[in-house]
Amino acid sequence: MYLSLLVFTAGTAIMILEIVASRFFAPYIGTSMYIWTALIGIVMAGLSAGYALGGYLGDKWKSLEKLQLLIATTGFWILGLGMLRDPLLLWLSLVLPSVILIAITGSILLLLLPSVLLGIVSPYAVRLAAKDLQHVGRTAGRLAAISTIGSIVGTFLAGFVLIPLLGTTTILLILSVVLVIIPALKPTWKTSFFLLFFLLVFPGTVSSQRRSTAELRTLLRIIDQRDTPYNVISVRELPHTPTLQTYRLLQIDNGHHGAAFVGNEDDHVFAYTRAYALLDRLRPEAKKALLLGGGTYTIAHHFLKGHSKRTIDAIEIDPMVTEMARKYFPVPTERLTITHEDARTFLNREEAPGTYHIVFGDTFQSSSSIPFHLTTREAIEHISRLLDEDGIYVLNIIGETTGPFSTFVSAEFNTLRSVFSHVAVLPIDEEQSPRNILLFASKQPFLTDIPGTVAFSPSTDLILTDNYSPVETMMRL
Repeated sequence: MYLSLLVFTAGTAIMILEIVASRFFAPYIGTSMYIWTALIGIVMAGLSAGYALGGYLGDKWKSLEKLQLLIATTGFWILGLGMLRDPLLLWLSLVLPSVILIAITGSILLLLLPSVLLGIVSPYAVRLAAKDLQHVGRTAGRLAAISTIGSIVGTFLAGFVLIPLLGTTTILLILSVVLVIIPALKPTWKTSFFLLFFLLVFPGTVSSQRRSTAELRTLLRIIDQRDTPYNVISVRELPHTPTLQTYRLLQIDNGHHGAAFVGNEDDHVFAYTRAYALLDRLRPEAKKALLLGGGTYTIAHHFLKGHSKRTIDAIEIDPMVTEMARKYFPVPTERLTITHEDARTFLNREEAPGTYHIVFGDTFQSSSSIPFHLTTREAIEHISRLLDEDGIYVLNIIGETTGPFSTFVSAEFNTLRSVFSHVAVLPIDEEQSPRNILLFASKQPFLTDIPGTVAFSPSTDLILTDNYSPVETMMRL
């Protein structure tokens, strides 16, 4: 029974750690497919090494106490992750040139050792539990099933309970405590010593983690931060060098998703939001708009300001984004209807074809966090149906019109052209690269020329579809 508990605990712990670890990377490189690929690959590599090592050590040691100490050692490692992860990943994000390298290196340094240690548990326990050769297969199957059930419990517990309710640091602390206490339930002097030592260092480690977190938040000028089932959300107060003003920035994972000047909320922090004023010339009679991706609701604020007959529906997947926006940014209180839902599921329903005069697409948080299911021809066809015959879809994306970062822009341009008759490309004049680029799409010719648009020659013939939309590859992550 006790061996079964150890095996179950190890299976639960590895899946909680793997799922929670995705949040480690989010503030630095987002949560793209590459992050999950690296996490899963490194954890599986660690488990494989642990399985092989567990069989060898089980034959060599045949000691329950040593197995207990291995599990407790994993608890100590996880206790230290709360202090190690942010400085390490911040440093990796500065010195390594790609998301893939950062994800793989970070996963190796943070997760490989605990994966190996937890992988040792199941085969080691089989060796301890097997009493004779006639029943070793039954014993191995039973313990493998218990380990897998633990992994299932850990998966659901992390995704549906722990992350929505607790911060990642708290989850790591709880996990470390469990991994030290469970081995001590059947005490020896060594496991008791491990537990006593853990209890002595735990308060100091927690205090150090809090100081480290506070120092990092001060360094990054974070005034509020929340973990949600969807994102890591931060609000930062930063100096705006060109205007000598202070502005608040909403950061979702590692992407900038809206900003406003403190005390001067009607001005524009980002140049691309200023360009939306062009819609007053392209569709001056527009009354009803749809905003995909709420963020700070800056687009809604400027669309409604000075136009008493306008209304706008906003689709924002994360309710906490809206809560943070209402607390720190100028979110309209009238003529704005907010729905908390994935933008694609909203589009799929097609409840009101021809309803909207303008659709704003502003869901691409950064170059490393692109929701591919909103880039595709199928998604754009839904948007086209929601627009009236003179409607305009204006999409904010990240990229360049030439060079290596033009591939995604080219593919999205082609995809829009496969649905809309007229598409214009407006690069935003910014120092950063890749930069914001607005794509204007319409079924009818635009009423007037759009200042700043460029003649665009796509660098690829690719049209993005639900079946194939390799956005991470195109962004050269």
